[in-house]
Amino acid sequence: MAARGLSRGVMALIVVDSILVVVLIALLISHPRPEGEPTPAATEPAATADEEPGREEPEAEEPEEDEEDEEDEPALQPPEDAVSEAAFVTPSGNIWCELGADSATCTIGSHSYSVPDQPCDGPYGRVLQVSEDEATLPCLSEEPATSAPDGLAELDYGESTVVNDFWCTSEESGVTCYSVMSGRGFSVARANYTTF
Repeated sequence: MAARGLSRGVMALIVVDSILVVVLIALLISHPRPEGEPTPAATEPAATADEEPGREEPEAEEPEEDEEDEEDEPALQPPEDAVSEAAFVTPSGNIWCELGADSATCTIGSHSYSVPDQPCDGPYGRVLQVSEDEATLPCLSEEPATSAPDGLAELDYGESTVVNDFWCTSEESGVTCYSVMSGRGFSVARANYTTF
């Protein structure tokens, strides 16, 4: 009888131990480690991996960001109160301009300035244009109008308009237009013009 009781006790102990081991394994599998607690094997490599890129990446990225900023940095800052008229005429009606995606172009109805030697066969000297790359008196295929088209907004003297990357200012002394990105531009008035 004693032998049977002992073997039953031992058997019960083995069964209980087995159940506890299975429960413990199930708990370890289903219960994740708390965040931030590293595994012993991963502790050292993770620290090394974090340290090296942490030192090298900012040094590699900073020059690239600086280069991008320099490329995108405008050469000129237009006035904050500028309007956004894509086409306008001066109060005198003698100069009218159009600002587009790639250039700003102004036409003068009449002028007294001397036009340089004509580099082309078409009309030349009454239209000025600025792109991001240069300001020119372009050669035209036909004679430009001598008066502004109807319906253009009037840009009062002292006012500026900015459209895309181009900025024009109307003054009693004439109109000046710029490429905001490059700073290139022109001024035109009845008595004179200049490109820069």
